[in-house]
Amino acid sequence: MLVALVACATPEPSAEPDLPCIPRSTRCASVTAEAVCSEDGLAWQSAPCGVEAACLSSLPGARCEEHPDGARSVEENLASITRLSLPGGGTCTAFFVADDVLLTNHHCCPDPEACVGAVADPLYRSPGIDPTAVELLVVDTIATTQALDAAALRVELPDGFVAPHVVFEVPRDLTREPIYVVGHPAGRPLESSLGIAYLFADEVTYQYASGPKTKLSQVLYWAQAEPGSSGSPVFSVATHALAMLHHTGGLHPEHFGATREQTGEFTQLLGATDARVIFEWLRDHGVGARQLDSAYVGAP
Repeated sequence: MLVALVACATPEPSAEPDLPCIPRSTRCASVTAEAVCSEDGLAWQSAPCGVEAACLSSLPGARCEEHPDGARSVEENLASITRLSLPGGGTCTAFFVADDVLLTNHHCCPDPEACVGAVADPLYRSPGIDPTAVELLVVDTIATTQALDAAALRVELPDGFVAPHVVFEVPRDLTREPIYVVGHPAGRPLESSLGIAYLFADEVTYQYASGPKTKLSQVLYWAQAEPGSSGSPVFSVATHALAMLHHTGGLHPEHFGATREQTGEFTQLLGATDARVIFEWLRDHGVGARQLDSAYVGAP
C-alpha cells in the first residue's frame, strides 16, 4: 500500500527543517489489504506494481496485526473510509468515528443542511467495485465547525451493515514522524500517500500558494493530495491511530522557511487538524470515540 522510507542525500547540518528524507512518489492506488505500490514516477499509480507493502512492514514501528494497545490494522483503517458524494455535486472523503457517525471537513458541509442527503460509498475501495453496492444516506449533521474545518454527520445504516471506526492517537507530538493519508482524490477509489508530520502547534497561520489568503491549522504535513481528498484521515505509521484530519493543500513551503533543497523531493505542504482536538470536539457534541488504549470514551 505504501512505499518504504529510502536513503537519500542528507541536507547540510545547518539546513532547516531537519526532515527525514522520503521519495516524492509515495502515491498508491488499488489500496486493499493486498495492495502494492511503486516508487517509480510522480503520478498516482493506476494499478498494483512492484513492492508488496500492504502492512507497511518496511516502515519503522509499523505492524499490520492488532496492536496490544488497541490501534487498528491497516485493513481496518481502510474499511473505515468512504467516498462522500455531495448533494450539490462534487465529492469529499469521510470516515467512521462511531457506529453511525462520519467525520469530514466543514468546507464540504459548510452549514447543517449542506450534507443532508449526501451519499457515502463505503465499499468503493478498488477499481472495478460498484460504488453503489452499499450506499449510506446522510440524515443529519451533528455538528460542523469552520475553526477546525470538521463536520460530524449521522448516516442511516442498512440492517447488518457494520464498519470499523478509527481509534484516536494518544496525546503526543508527532512532529517528524512518518504518517499516511488515505482518501478518494477526485472521487477515485481509495489512494494513499506516505508523508511526514512537519509541525504540530496550538495555532498555525499559513498561506495558500494561489494567493494571500490565510487560514488557521493545528498541523502541517508533507504528503500528496488532490481535490476530493478533503476529509481524509491521516494515520500514524507507528500505531495506525488517527493523527490528523486533512483539510488543505496548495500551501507555500517558503512561508515557513522551507526550501526544496531542505525538504528533499516533497512539493506539497498540506494543512490538517490535530486529531486530539477533534476528539474533544466530538465529545462536546455527544459523540463518543475510541482512544489508542482501546477505551471507549463517551460524551461528557
